[in-house]
Amino acid sequence: MGWFDNDDKDGIGTAPPAPQAPASPPPSARAAGGSTLGERVFVSGTITCEEDLTILGKVEGQIHAREKLLIAKQAEVQAQIKGTKVMVEGTVKGDVYAVGTLVLGPTASLTGNIKTPSLQVRDGAYFKGSVDMQSSAAGKPVSAITEKRATEVRAAPASESAGRPKAVAKSAKKAPASAG
Repeated sequence: MGWFDNDDKDGIGTAPPAPQAPASPPPSARAAGGSTLGERVFVSGTITCEEDLTILGKVEGQIHAREKLLIAKQAEVQAQIKGTKVMVEGTVKGDVYAVGTLVLGPTASLTGNIKTPSLQVRDGAYFKGSVDMQSSAAGKPVSAITEKRATEVRAAPASESAGRPKAVAKSAKKAPASAG
């Protein structure tokens, strides 16, 4: 009998037990199908993905996602993000350009500027930066997002909106003085 025979009675040639697969993230922390960057993965550079992508670990650099991009609760991302549909549940430091919808979940922390035609901010989310809501970006590929005039968006106090938040947009361009 040789070293690698499984019939070896003294256990010298037996194969080690198969490693246990790590527990998969909960359904809310992963996209259906697509790719996942695990909790113990650190990427420095540019990620380009043509399918759904879930990030559980750390990323520094740039992310270009053609489909759904999920930044999970435990993820730490310091990158410029360009995507179609972006869901942030973790920590992001950098600008986010979403051609479709950007959702900041209840555990999200985003420090950077946002450019998207559709923004949803859930209770508990933290955001510091500016927002450019541009309807013309809808339906265009990620690479077609272009700069527009900056717009300041703020939420009106609840007392003014009778329980429903109201977005008030103020142009960065000053109005001419009236003759008065």
